[in-house]
Amino acid sequence: ARLFHKSEALRSQVEAGWGALSALSDAILIVDQRQLVRFANQAAEALLAQRKGIQVKQGRLTHANTTIRNSLAQLVKEAATAGPSVLHPKVRAC
Repeated sequence: ARLFHKSEALRSQVEAGWGALSALSDAILIVDQRQLVRFANQAAEALLAQRKGIQVKQGRLTHANTTIRNSLAQLVKEAATAGPSVLHPKVRAC
């Protein structure tokens, strides 16, 4: 019973975290090392719907411009290698 209550508390915290990310007015995209989009909040969905460069194709985050697409891939690779605590300043430029 104790383990069940701990797992329920953890599940509640996770749901609250996803809810907080969803509620942000800034576009939030979470991608894995292969650029597969794992989460996009409503602001990110609106940004992607504009189709002005950054986009999702076959579930992967990409960009229409080849140079930016390659930079994006490199930044995602670096962030995935460095771990979740890294925020690269160039990410905002993409």
